[in-house]
Amino acid sequence: MRRKLSRSTVALALAALVVGVGTTAALRDRLAELEARADAAGDLGPAVAAATDLSRGARIGVTDVRAIHVPAGLIPSGALSEAADAVGATLSGDVSEGEILTEARLARAGPVAALVPGGFRALAVTVALAPGLLAPGDRVDVLAVAPGRPFAEALAVGVEVLMVREAALAETSVATVVLLVTPDQAAELAAGRAVAELTLAVAPAEAPAEEVPMSG
Repeated sequence: MRRKLSRSTVALALAALVVGVGTTAALRDRLAELEARADAAGDLGPAVAAATDLSRGARIGVTDVRAIHVPAGLIPSGALSEAADAVGATLSGDVSEGEILTEARLARAGPVAALVPGGFRALAVTVALAPGLLAPGDRVDVLAVAPGRPFAEALAVGVEVLMVREAALAETSVATVVLLVTPDQAAELAAGRAVAELTLAVAPAEAPAEEVPMSG
């Protein structure tokens, strides 16, 4: 004689069936989603990635980049496809290790011109400077002290340091500091150093770039 199933047993069986069907449906939907993502990404394509963290203004060497293959749909517009295309170029911005390089991140210019945005100029000034006092990205005030005048005048305030090239002459440490300035500031600084001695005062990193007379 066949045993009659209790209502609770039947209910548990139906619940298990519903759960199983639901799990299967969820799994099927997840697989479909993954397949859709794979289709969107497409086949693998060539790209060039940074092999290490690189700083703005760096000239890219052979060991600084590596060739990779990633899904075509994940390759950004303007991405380089050959590592040789990046070697020798200058970075216009910081790049993190593993980041895909694009033409927009490269400057096909010299190491100084690559750092100068539109509307600005790079101006080099030579000053007495203790070693290690300045680094690219620092901000400085440019002060002019004319012979026989008992005060200093600020020709530019809070301008960015692009490069620092230090040298030792006899017992004096000097440096050529390349500054990012406006065309007007470049003209004023050039005129100022013809009649006065220029010196630099280190300013806060976010100092505003403006001309403020100073007296002492």
